[in-house]
Amino acid sequence: MGLIMKILVENILKEEGTDAEVAVTNATDIGGLVASSKVDIIVSHSELEGRLCRYGVPLALLDNLVDKEEARKRIRRALEQLKKAQ
Repeated sequence: MGLIMKILVENILKEEGTDAEVAVTNATDIGGLVASSKVDIIVSHSELEGRLCRYGVPLALLDNLVDKEEARKRIRRALEQLKKAQ
């Protein structure tokens, strides 16, 4: 599922004109990724909200991991939160 999500997110960001590096990880290793690099937003399944909200970055939480329009809406919202925080 990680590769499918990566491609989905990359395509949405490209269509939105946002240049970004997309990294894939799992819920267990996300803390290490956040600690070792610059993470601007996290895109994940909504069931993981409790584990992900502690990282202090905008979340794009999806109920359906392959619904492109839901992902686009949630990613836009997370990017808007990121811009407001800067």
